[in-house]
Amino acid sequence: MAFYYPKSQIQTNLFTEGGEYILAFNKREYVGYYYQISDGKKYVGNIPNSNSPLLLIPIEKTNLPQFTPNNPPITYKPNHDFGESYLSPNGMINNEDYRRLTEIGIDRFPPLPYFPQPTSKDYQIGEFQRYFTKKTNELIYIEVSKETFNKFVNEDLTVALDLYNPISLPWNLTGDEKQVYQSNKNIVELVERENNWYGFTSYFQKDFSKYYLAS
Repeated sequence: MAFYYPKSQIQTNLFTEGGEYILAFNKREYVGYYYQISDGKKYVGNIPNSNSPLLLIPIEKTNLPQFTPNNPPITYKPNHDFGESYLSPNGMINNEDYRRLTEIGIDRFPPLPYFPQPTSKDYQIGEFQRYFTKKTNELIYIEVSKETFNKFVNEDLTVALDLYNPISLPWNLTGDEKQVYQSNKNIVELVERENNWYGFTSYFQKDFSKYYLAS
C-alpha cells in the first residue's frame, strides 16, 4: 500500500540523539533523523521515503533495550530531497520482512538506506564506490553504506542474508560531464544485465551525473 503525505502534514528533519525512541518491529534504539506526521506518529528518515515506513515508538521502562558493542543503536542518515509529496518508487522494507524477522526470533536486520557524500579525496581520485542491495524476490533496490555492504558480503548473521543481495559499483565524479553521465549509465546497465537486476537502471531516475563536480 502506498502512502502519500502533503508537506503541510509532516514535520521533517527532526533528530534524536538516542534515549527517546526504538524501532517498533525489533525494539532496537534509534539514533538519527525522523519525521512526524499530523497524527503524531514518527518514522525513520528525515522525509517520507518508503511504501512501508519504519515506525518509531517512545522508549519506556518496559521496552528499554540493552546495548553492547555487538548490539548498537540503529542509525540513519538523511535524504535531503523533499517535494510536496514524496513516494519512493522502490520502497524499503515490507511487512512480510518484519514478520519473518520477528518470528525467527533472531536479530537479523534488513538494510537501511544510506545517502553517501563523496569526500575531497574521492573528487581528487575522480570516482568513489557506491553500494546497493536488492530484495531477493522483488525489484526493490536500496543504497547502503560500505559497512552494511561488507556485512552482507562477509555473511554477518546480524543482517538478513537470505532476503537481500549486495553489489558495489564505481561511480565517476569528475571529467567531461557528458562522459561522466554516460560512463555511470553504462556501469549501471552492465550491473543490471549481468545480475538480472531488472529495473536497476530506472532506480537512478536518469541522474547518472549525481555528485558530479566540474574539474
